[in-house]
Amino acid sequence: MLIAEFCRRAELTRDAVRLYVKLGLLRPNAGAAGSNRYQHFDESDVDRVALIKVGQQLGFTLKQIVTLNKEYEAGGIDQARRLAVMQGQLAQVDEKAEQLSKLQSYLRAKIAWIESGEHGNEPSFCGLEVVTRMIGKRKGNDRSAYYLYFKVPSNDVLAKVFQQRALLPDCRCSNH
Repeated sequence: MLIAEFCRRAELTRDAVRLYVKLGLLRPNAGAAGSNRYQHFDESDVDRVALIKVGQQLGFTLKQIVTLNKEYEAGGIDQARRLAVMQGQLAQVDEKAEQLSKLQSYLRAKIAWIESGEHGNEPSFCGLEVVTRMIGKRKGNDRSAYYLYFKVPSNDVLAKVFQQRALLPDCRCSNH
């Protein structure tokens, strides 16, 4: 089947198919020399995409899937390696589940706080304590900027990353 049919059957975009081909996850047949250069896919390619999607649902990145695919093609992956890979992935999933649980708790507390009319202490998340919330306050001539001021421990790595990406103001200065 040609790429349009394959995309429909595999439920992928053309860009995704091209990426999978570039990464070596798919190897479609090309037309013979002198004939068309269309890529031809078959049912085994559809099955391979289904396997890739399962890997992604398990939390594997495409880079990890490519690496595992190369290991498999180089002679297979023995039971000890399969076990190590799955245990490592389970540890990552457990960590993500813990992070999501903390996020859920924060969001529930924040919703309850907002529903209560924002009375009492505002819930905090990731070690950030909101000290002042000033939405719409103008600084200089910038009428469109919104400012949130945070009290951030100096060793809070996440806050430093957010500051570097301009997601948070420089939190050392909370008196604006």
